[in-house]
Amino acid sequence: MNKLSKYTLLRGYINGNLGDDLFIRIICSRYKTVNFLIIGPKRYKKSFCDISNLEYINNDNILFKCVERLTRFIGGRLNIKNLKYFSFNEYLYVMLSKIVNLNVIISGSYYIEWTKNDEYWDYFFSKELEYYKNHPVVIGINFGPYSSEKFKMNCINMLSNARFVSVRDKKTVGILKQINPYYAPDIVFLFKEFNYIKQDSNVKIISIVVSNKSVARDNYITALQELIESYNLCGFMIRIICFCDAEGDYEVAKRISSALKKESDCIVVYDGWNLNRLLEILGQSRVIIAGRFHAMILGWLLKVPTVPICYSEKMSDVIKDIAPSMIFYNANEIDRYGIDVEDCINNYENIEIEKIKQEAEKHFKYLDKFYCN
Repeated sequence: MNKLSKYTLLRGYINGNLGDDLFIRIICSRYKTVNFLIIGPKRYKKSFCDISNLEYINNDNILFKCVERLTRFIGGRLNIKNLKYFSFNEYLYVMLSKIVNLNVIISGSYYIEWTKNDEYWDYFFSKELEYYKNHPVVIGINFGPYSSEKFKMNCINMLSNARFVSVRDKKTVGILKQINPYYAPDIVFLFKEFNYIKQDSNVKIISIVVSNKSVARDNYITALQELIESYNLCGFMIRIICFCDAEGDYEVAKRISSALKKESDCIVVYDGWNLNRLLEILGQSRVIIAGRFHAMILGWLLKVPTVPICYSEKMSDVIKDIAPSMIFYNANEIDRYGIDVEDCINNYENIEIEKIKQEAEKHFKYLDKFYCN
């Protein structure tokens, strides 16, 4: 117990997602003398094994799984919602949040109304309030998508307990105006580990970072297949990149590859170990087709012409905030217009990266003061 009281408990999306893993790396690197603690599935522990000031708690060992399943089974049979929706992960966060020195939520799309099940949300918010009563610091979020006013107000009620809230798009500022959050561009703009990337003008690479399988309908697959075929004829090497295998990115990549006249063997999947390799590929690319939010952010950071394929409003909202004249495509309508890469390059809006980095520092305004005292 005494040992844990010296830790900061991080809470985020631990699911083998490159962008969310970068959040953890950025905060641990920024505060090297702070001991951090995070909870996640055992299979993702390797993604953070090189971070010396981060302890990782597995939330999916056999005992935890058995307790969770048995509790839910009993709750379902007896129709007791506090048992029916029991989450051992949530239980661990609530328990540890009372012991540690500080709680920090560092995530992006963290507040999503992903189900219409009112009974589940009643349970969820009652349990989450136990965590929020320990006054976490909440940084880097965007709000939604959501459909009900009740969901929004419950989230605002929770967030009103936070010591500090920062958001990554201006639309979220408006949604959460009752708690006056700070606005700053996405936290990944503060990622600095690009020193090893060497630009090579002789390398002709186009990187296609695919969206997850919930987005990739037939029109999406066809549009990217046609794009790859045309650039193959021009002598380009194509790299199909997957940021999150758990969300079905590899399935999407295989569908695109199988649709080609000659099936591609150039699929690169983020696995927690190969971050540097992926960044190197992106940095050497002539163009990045960004079907992932953080592929777009990394493209801008690397100063590589980037064509956003927006699969949700969180991408288009950030484009409107930072680069309102930039050409982008909607993933659902991609077959209607096709992807004109040359037009995107010729009309590419230069982004004031240094200014954006400076603004992104605001996410850590509270933590800088907290850890300096």
